[in-house]
Amino acid sequence: KTGKYLKYAIGEIVLVVIGILIALQINTLNQNKISKKTEKAILNRLIKDLEIAHLRLKKLQSIYQLELERNKDFSILIKKTSFSDSALLKISQFDGVSAREINPRLTTYEEMINTGRIYNLSNESLVNEIIEYYRKLKDVETDISEVGDGYSAYWNSRDFIEFWHMKNVNGNLDEMKKIAEVLLIDKSGDDYKHLLNMVVRGQDIGIRLVRRNEDLEGKNINLRKKITTFLNQ
Repeated sequence: KTGKYLKYAIGEIVLVVIGILIALQINTLNQNKISKKTEKAILNRLIKDLEIAHLRLKKLQSIYQLELERNKDFSILIKKTSFSDSALLKISQFDGVSAREINPRLTTYEEMINTGRIYNLSNESLVNEIIEYYRKLKDVETDISEVGDGYSAYWNSRDFIEFWHMKNVNGNLDEMKKIAEVLLIDKSGDDYKHLLNMVVRGQDIGIRLVRRNEDLEGKNINLRKKITTFLNQ
């Protein structure tokens, strides 16, 4: 009888253990489903943020390319020795190039970093891609800020007084022509040299901004493709 009861008890224990293991497996499967659902939701939000950033980058690219062309045209224009009324107006309206902030939406990325969710993503390669993109974004923003501040400080230093004179005569062509005789026709004057130097610097900065923005735009597109591919697996 004792042997019979012992076998019965062992059988009960085995059944209990099997039941517990099945319950744990079901719970694990449920947790995995919840994790996958959460992962998918946050990555879809990240894609939305990246799409908004891409629209901003495209807009900035158009502006930078336009300013670069204007700067190039201006560099040709001020080297002439005679100027039409329309040319004088163009010269007076010239403002160089402007480094603009990207202002990306960082809500989802910062949430992923602050909560540690980014490290719970099931694709380690994708985690590295996301972190690298936002690191690059920060580097570009810092570079743009430094470049823009340096150029603006020099541009607004009033080192070329006659040029600022021309900008402040409110479209008075007679006054512009007088200023042009001093500023633009005498190519040896300090104001003209300052202005020409600003144009050269503006061209270099404009090219740098276009390339930086173009590179970031490409990385944005590439990251969105990788996230989308991962979500569709």
